[in-house]
Amino acid sequence: MFCAIFQLPSTPFQMRTITFLVLIPACYGLLGIFGKQQSVGVMGTLKCNGAPAKGVKVKLYEKEMMFDRKLDQDKTDKNGWFKLSGTAKEVSEIDPQLNIYHKCNYKGPCYKKITIRIPSKYITKGNTVKNYFNIGSLELEMKLTGQTTDCFN
Repeated sequence: MFCAIFQLPSTPFQMRTITFLVLIPACYGLLGIFGKQQSVGVMGTLKCNGAPAKGVKVKLYEKEMMFDRKLDQDKTDKNGWFKLSGTAKEVSEIDPQLNIYHKCNYKGPCYKKITIRIPSKYITKGNTVKNYFNIGSLELEMKLTGQTTDCFN
């Protein structure tokens, strides 16, 4: 019965593919064990047409090969201000980015998404952020390079 439902690999290519798919999660887990703890933080103020952009969703991610890993998320306060931080364990240096999801001057069903890469000099070894990346005051009504539309944030 088992063989009728599941056919065993019959070619070297199929065998290599199955081996590869089985080893990926195992290797990823081992790298997490041997990696170094790193932290990163970002803060700033968001504005829409010169006024504070309150309630805007902001997320801090660690860019991964397949799926990005969320480190922190929040919404801007009544002054448009936010502060995020997070930690990740990686063998190599983490690749953090800030995603901003807003509707400033946008009436569509989804959100405008702005992604800002965080420079490596703001990555700290250990669990505590020592130097936050300050994006300053960002006007959301401007058309920024790399801005996209996101319906599933």
